[in-house]
Amino acid sequence: MADIIGYLFFLLALIKPLNAVFSDEAYIVDWQLQNLGSAYKCVMADEESNHLAIVSEWRDQSLLSFLDKNSGSIIFRELLPYHIQDVMHIGDEIYLLNEDGIVDVYDSQHGFKKEVGVEVKEFQSSCNPNLKNVKVEKSEVRIVDEKSSMDVFKFELDENFEKILFFNSDYATKMEVLVKYSGNRFAFYNYLNDTISKRWTRDESLSTIVDQVILDVADESLEPTEHEISVETSIPQVWKAYLYRLSTNSERFIKYLERFNYNPGKIITNLLGMDADAEDLATIQDQNMRFGYLKQLIVITDNGALQALDMLNKGAVKWSITTGINNPIRIFFSDAFRDLTVFGKDGSYKIYKVDNSLHIKESISGSIGSPIESVQPFLVDNSTDKFVVKFTNGSKKVISTTEKRISLDGNPVFITDHTKFTVEGFAVDKDGNAKSTWKYKVQPDEEIVSFRQRESKRTVNVGTVLGSRDVLYKYLYPNLAAFAIVNKQSQKLTTNLMDTVTGQILHSQFHDDKMDTDFPVNIIFGENWYIYSYFSMAPLPEQKIGVVELYESLTPNQKFSNNTGLTEAMAGVHKPAAIANTFYFPDIIKRLELSETKYDITTKAVIIVLENGQITYVPKFLLNARRVEESKMSDDDKKEFMATPYVPGIPLTDNLILSHYRDVILGEEIKIVSSATNLESTSNVCAIGLDVFCTRITPSGQFDVMSPGFEKGTLLTTIGVLFLICVALRPYGASKKLKAIWTVRD
Repeated sequence: MADIIGYLFFLLALIKPLNAVFSDEAYIVDWQLQNLGSAYKCVMADEESNHLAIVSEWRDQSLLSFLDKNSGSIIFRELLPYHIQDVMHIGDEIYLLNEDGIVDVYDSQHGFKKEVGVEVKEFQSSCNPNLKNVKVEKSEVRIVDEKSSMDVFKFELDENFEKILFFNSDYATKMEVLVKYSGNRFAFYNYLNDTISKRWTRDESLSTIVDQVILDVADESLEPTEHEISVETSIPQVWKAYLYRLSTNSERFIKYLERFNYNPGKIITNLLGMDADAEDLATIQDQNMRFGYLKQLIVITDNGALQALDMLNKGAVKWSITTGINNPIRIFFSDAFRDLTVFGKDGSYKIYKVDNSLHIKESISGSIGSPIESVQPFLVDNSTDKFVVKFTNGSKKVISTTEKRISLDGNPVFITDHTKFTVEGFAVDKDGNAKSTWKYKVQPDEEIVSFRQRESKRTVNVGTVLGSRDVLYKYLYPNLAAFAIVNKQSQKLTTNLMDTVTGQILHSQFHDDKMDTDFPVNIIFGENWYIYSYFSMAPLPEQKIGVVELYESLTPNQKFSNNTGLTEAMAGVHKPAAIANTFYFPDIIKRLELSETKYDITTKAVIIVLENGQITYVPKFLLNARRVEESKMSDDDKKEFMATPYVPGIPLTDNLILSHYRDVILGEEIKIVSSATNLESTSNVCAIGLDVFCTRITPSGQFDVMSPGFEKGTLLTTIGVLFLICVALRPYGASKKLKAIWTVRD
């Protein structure tokens, strides 16, 4: 017996620890596309530092940037809080004249602001290059000598040339030209080593993104299977369909055996996944496909350009087309029809058919017939070709891009719209016409600064399990909206919870701490809670985050709704029992958004864009309205899952900063979009403004992914050896039991 025990310890000593650890993916899974704006207003050269100083325009602001002449890479950028009218460059100073007639002075080498509000007697613009000796003929640029009129430099232009923005030459050994092409493309040419070449290019089309959608690249290997299923379903006789399936499966099995030359060892190794090389491109591609990482960010810009960005390849442009849509406002994707629909303000739309690889196959054009103000998807009857359109005259209607006439069956459908001063409910009849049913108006000195409706999503858990094993049932009534009202006179903030069918206010939260109206107010709506942020001035200037959680009752195990999940909205609903809490945050918040995962099981992440341009997130369990001080927590409270004592401040944790060191400029109209992957732990997040920034987050950790270094072979070998030991020791154990019964001594 002692020999067997010693042998077991010897085998255990051979077992190595498994390298099942997670690796830091910072700067690997995240990427950024930096832009300067679509309009370069003024371009200047600083000879000492060998860079270009560019003042560009983006929306109603201006941007001061420095580019390296040799590579075109961005050295410095600053988004100015005003619009620049003109620029003057003298020596090592750049004078910026804004729309109010005030001149600020910046250092032309480092970008530091040197003086504010200086007086300039004579302002001489540096924004108009001297093109007297530059001749542009067809697709050629000729730089001629002023005295001899002979060509000194000459080079070819690309197609769609627009104008020359910058020119610098000594007409002997130096020549630098910055050219603008259509589509907001720029190219820098210079003379170096006796050759004129295009040194670098910049594409600024992505600085004016209007709308976006994230799409999955489907597995092309499944296309034959999809075809077989479609053929099978078209066969009327069951026995013939069965024979067809049997033949296709047999053919697939034979091809699989031929792939490995009928070698049992190779087949078993493949089935166990032990033949995959972690560094092989095909293996990596297959893993990314299974994990749902192969995605494309489809964007539409203000000039009607539709582009696909590869999210796994640092935002590389996969394809780009011109839609011809004037002033596009929205883009939608129908997974059922594989349609990509672009709407324009003039009421025109274009539908693009896309394949599983997200390549454009064909397009169909159409028009609603009237100018529109906004368009939203109409998802009430699970259709993907119907949209709620708000026309410029204020009327609303449900339209279809595939049917000439709308016909909605069943009960009336209710939709909600809002302005700065009203929230209004509409009932949609069977013909798609929307008629007003109620209207909520704020007071004359009040304004609605933020509005968010509850989205209809899958409910994973109907209740919150307490430490005592009792349950607080969540308030899951679907027709809800939360909005924030600011009284500009008293600086009072009110957040209301509204029934969007009847217009009834179900709950209100008041804040009398002198809200600062110069800072943004944001609201996001989760499963049974909503979170809002605002900046208050009393008693001290502080950024605050409020959270309101909704339950059917605060008495455990008490439930008022039925178990079917269906509610008769017009009959009135039971008001929720609300719990509210407020937290301090150490930085100014510009935008809030929620992360999305495949099954909504993972802890939600509240994505936050800060005033300084950083992007971070806070796990939802920290923003818990039921958190209380540790001294007030009972033993049962401490047993609750993820229960944490209440502390008034939410820390800004370094390892939750998604943007890391990056200088991300998003502006005021920030778009945050989150998309689920096939891994429940992981979510894609993109922030879009002047720049485009995308990354992946795991709010609850990567609990469903092991690192590539995980030693699967060692684990399986260990399990096999232990199994053989158990089989070998089984007769010995049976003998010992028998001897023990008959009390036989060894």
